[in-house]
Amino acid sequence: YTADKIMVYPNGLGGAWAGASYSKATVEEDLQFVWDMLINLRQNFCVNSARIYATGLSAGGGFVDTIACNATVGGEFAAFAPASGSFYTDNDANYKDCKPARGITPILEFHGGADTSVKYDGGQGEGGIEPSIPNWWVPVLTSKAAHAYLRDKHVFSSLFANRDC
Repeated sequence: YTADKIMVYPNGLGGAWAGASYSKATVEEDLQFVWDMLINLRQNFCVNSARIYATGLSAGGGFVDTIACNATVGGEFAAFAPASGSFYTDNDANYKDCKPARGITPILEFHGGADTSVKYDGGQGEGGIEPSIPNWWVPVLTSKAAHAYLRDKHVFSSLFANRDC
């Protein structure tokens, strides 16, 4: 525990964020919710706007990507950290719709290769088609100028030295 921080744990309408086929809200509605939440937090707390971060797991991680891909709402965040994100709104068919606020978007993505719910190689997920993670990360997170540079620098590494975990 450290002081001087505000942690907020919102939940999507009906327990799911927009993007999945089972979502109760549209992408626009959930983005508006996040925008309104930020306004409320700034009005009621001393918020350092340069230090606002978004993270989420699974469908929540996918919605973190949806936020990052929105030039208006995403521009309010310093960085993003989805974990095992279900990137329904940013799959191989529609990744060109991603319009981040910055050319290179600060993002840290965690995804296990053995994940059977949100598959690393993509495909049909519980709420729609998901991209393969290697295909998702470069076009989504970078400008065209940085795309080739980062693609060539992409390194896979194992933290477990081929152990089954």
